[in-house]
Amino acid sequence: MEGAGPWRRHRRPAAAVEHALPCVGRHVTSTRVGPGAVREATQAVRDSLAGVGVDPRSSLADAVLLVLGELVANVLRHARQTTVMDIGVTAAPGRLVLSVADGDPRLPELDPARTGDGLRSVIEVAALYDGELSAEPAVNHHGKIVMVSFCRAPGGHTGQHAPT
Repeated sequence: MEGAGPWRRHRRPAAAVEHALPCVGRHVTSTRVGPGAVREATQAVRDSLAGVGVDPRSSLADAVLLVLGELVANVLRHARQTTVMDIGVTAAPGRLVLSVADGDPRLPELDPARTGDGLRSVIEVAALYDGELSAEPAVNHHGKIVMVSFCRAPGGHTGQHAPT
């Protein structure tokens, strides 16, 4: 190994591994708001899950699609002036974030005791995956982004096939 730097021994030094950025996958799609929006969004996200390392037949995929349906329904119900919504799926090791951006700047109530049944169910599903629901004003447009995070391997949920 003469002439080789110290990092070329048998493995990378701990500092090189410790400071390496995690691999992140991100898919964003735009969907028209109106009839068929839930179906179109669900198909787009289902198609993107495998690309970010989630088995589309897993219990995690089922949870993501269930939450997505509720978030899209909320856009249809509460953000009526919105014509197009952006749906994002971002995955990093151990984490997946689903986001829905619309043109309504009003942030939803996130307190489970004061929110509606739909967002309460989103909070409950996210909690099963050690995740959470959050919302923030959009940076690049007049609107908001609602995000739901999921741990990719929560207590007993490994992202494998759902039980039959």
